[in-house]
Amino acid sequence: MKSYSLILGLILGMLVIGVLIIGFGGSQGPSTLRYNAATETTVQGKILHIDEFACPVNDGEMGEHLVLETPNGEVQVHLAASRIMRSVNFPFKVGETVAVVGSKVKFRGHQDVIAREIIIGDDIFRLRDSSGQLLLKQQ
Repeated sequence: MKSYSLILGLILGMLVIGVLIIGFGGSQGPSTLRYNAATETTVQGKILHIDEFACPVNDGEMGEHLVLETPNGEVQVHLAASRIMRSVNFPFKVGETVAVVGSKVKFRGHQDVIAREIIIGDDIFRLRDSSGQLLLKQQ
């Protein structure tokens, strides 16, 4: 009877560990938010605010983000690591209208965009190449 209890306990323990791994999303790491040219889109809207937070697009590093007001609601745009954005000093301002070409991604239950280009009037600010590789370098 004791060996039956021991085996049952081990099986139950492995089940609990498996459920915890699946429940907490063992594969939800940074690789889930990568640029994908197949999902490229263009969104237009007014910049509501500019945010900075640790982001999986930047492998957990602090990154800059634009939140746009579009005809379909708010869209968060992932730019690049904050240290890089500070070094290139792009002139994004709250209230201005921009167009963003980028890859659609799902982040925190919302449809976001990883920016490749940001267009303001006649100016085009290129952040990534067509495969999603950063063009910007820290200076």
